[in-house]
Amino acid sequence: MTKSINNPHDLFFREVWVRKDVVRSFIENQVPAEIQDCLNLETLKVEKDTFVDNKLKAHYSDILYSLMTNDNIPIQLYLLFEHKSHPDNDTLFQLLRYQLQIFETSRKQNPDKKTLIPILPLVLYHGKSGWQLQKQFGDLYNAPTALKPYLLTFKAIVCDLSTLNNEEIKGRIITKVTLLLLKHIFDPDLAKQLPTILGLLQTLSKKESVLEYLETVLRYLSSASDHLNEHDLEVAVKAAIPMIGDEAMTTIAENWMAQGEQKGMQQGIQQGMQQGMQQGMQQGELKKAREAAIEALETNLDITAPKSVTDIINQESHLATLKEILRKAIKISSLEAFQKWLNS
Repeated sequence: MTKSINNPHDLFFREVWVRKDVVRSFIENQVPAEIQDCLNLETLKVEKDTFVDNKLKAHYSDILYSLMTNDNIPIQLYLLFEHKSHPDNDTLFQLLRYQLQIFETSRKQNPDKKTLIPILPLVLYHGKSGWQLQKQFGDLYNAPTALKPYLLTFKAIVCDLSTLNNEEIKGRIITKVTLLLLKHIFDPDLAKQLPTILGLLQTLSKKESVLEYLETVLRYLSSASDHLNEHDLEVAVKAAIPMIGDEAMTTIAENWMAQGEQKGMQQGIQQGMQQGMQQGMQQGELKKAREAAIEALETNLDITAPKSVTDIINQESHLATLKEILRKAIKISSLEAFQKWLNS
């Protein structure tokens, strides 16, 4: 698929990792037990701060969390997500910079406080090659052993998804599905993995939760993977979640149109209409629906829609029919098939 979002990894990361249930499950399965024993996860809170420079957002995302220890001591957990295909030698330097910024922010907010709030640094890495770099900042020094106790250092907890097989990735369902998708997003055989991965969502009790999360997932997959097309996604969803597969694709397509974000799956579902269907509900609603259907067809099949097709769509005056045309335009595999359906 053609990537059309500047940074789909960052968008997916931010949409999912602000969920406390996801973060808590990640901590419970990726943070060493002796550290977990110190933490009161009931107090976990997502902070709004981000410390990654704009010029580095193509390679890193971050979220800061705060919580208390079991001794009622405040600490902060800093999660840095590295979304490069290969590990970056500068990651520990970035962690150092961001921790210093967090300390500075804390001091400004609490100028009379004499102690620092501890920061637990975590790195989530999902590149193609394994993490072969240092995890402890002090190991970067070329210094005599006698000097090392006096040098600045810290150790990062690194979750390297490339070294884990699917069975080793554990956690609550959405956490596990998220990590599996991150692990396999660069894989050429991702289409084969998807039904199994998405099938885990069948165990979620609320259908609304499945549809909401599934929409986030499809946006990410269509924008971040070079190895999927719209047919792969449709097949995976229907195979993985047969009870709601058709409804899921229909509901998600309608949501994209209603939000003015339907751009065709091959364009990452992120290009095209800048004005939503919800704008101008009193005027131009049918016009926008026609434009959405034509644009979905063109970006899906990578064509310019012929006049014989656009004339039929532009003459349609029922919004429900235009929604049906849009859904078909998203999923159709050829222009000939679409024309045959349109004229039937």
